[in-house]
Amino acid sequence: MLSKKWFSLVLGALLASTIAHGQFVKSVGLKAGVAISSFRVTDLTSLDYTALSYYSEAYVEKLVSPSVSLFATFLDEEHVALQADLTYLRKGAGRTYEFPTSGPTGPYGPPLVLGADTWGHTYTEEASLQYLEFALALQPKVFLGGNARLYAHIGPTATYLLTATNFAALETLTRVRFGYTLGLGAEPGRLFGSPLFIEARYAGDFSPVFESKDGKVWNSSWILSLGTTL
Repeated sequence: MLSKKWFSLVLGALLASTIAHGQFVKSVGLKAGVAISSFRVTDLTSLDYTALSYYSEAYVEKLVSPSVSLFATFLDEEHVALQADLTYLRKGAGRTYEFPTSGPTGPYGPPLVLGADTWGHTYTEEASLQYLEFALALQPKVFLGGNARLYAHIGPTATYLLTATNFAALETLTRVRFGYTLGLGAEPGRLFGSPLFIEARYAGDFSPVFESKDGKVWNSSWILSLGTTL
């Protein structure tokens, strides 16, 4: 497994290179939006109860979380650009269930009684993982008329796992993973002299976040953002 130190050194080198070659940076900016994610379990070796079957059967709701990116654009030509993104992501999944209840008391309704006929308090739980993701994306562009443009967002990613909540122990997870980003963006604001743009992209991985003899857990997401150059 690649270490946190290795990841920090590589990221630091990339940022230092960007600063040292600032003449190649055409623009910098900010993206803010939401990440919509879920778990996907593959290669299950048993249908009996395991931690992996639990995540595949219980945590079936999508998790919607904030996403923030800083970006720098290089080589911004008429029909293509190269962009580097550093993104904070919170990914995972959720589940909602009800406690069986009986009687009129309790801070959340009736108290829990095993075998009760009435279902009462609804509870939602999230299993979440927080990441820093570095992406280097090629952006082919198509002009729509005037200054409005559509562009693709395609390239490799390197992701570092910061924390995990209601999931496996952090030391058992793959902290550094490599993947890809695929997306589309539009710059309608250019028609009005505005730097605003919208973007939708998929953040996928080449390896699972957790793997055991029972199977693999994947944690990809869709990211919808509103961005601007600064």
